[in-house]
Amino acid sequence: MTDRELDALVAEHVFKLKLIKPQSLWIQEGWFNESNKLIYPMPSLPHYSTNIADAWEVVEKMTKNNLHFKLQQGFNQHTEKPFVTVSFNEYNNGHQWFCYEQESAPKAIVLAALKAMNIEVNQKDGVRGE
Repeated sequence: MTDRELDALVAEHVFKLKLIKPQSLWIQEGWFNESNKLIYPMPSLPHYSTNIADAWEVVEKMTKNNLHFKLQQGFNQHTEKPFVTVSFNEYNNGHQWFCYEQESAPKAIVLAALKAMNIEVNQKDGVRGE
């Protein structure tokens, strides 16, 4: 799965946007909210999975949905690479944790947020869930 495909999943499942590809030349292609207001014309969807500023919008959206955010940095002794663990947890529903570990913070944020939305992403095979 590409980073842009991950970004599209975040737009769809976290921000509840939908991609509309109109058949008419008079209607702009882009990402629309539930009120059919154009939010991001194509191809200007934020780079949630690769840009920390865009990923932080995901964190803000998730915390507005009463999920608590935690980020930890570590170093893997076996691979000799740093990693970031991101978790969103929900105290109101049996204290559920939605965690993901990646080499970059934006990717970890995106994957943990999707997991919290019941969307499991397998980097090789694509998407499961919902």
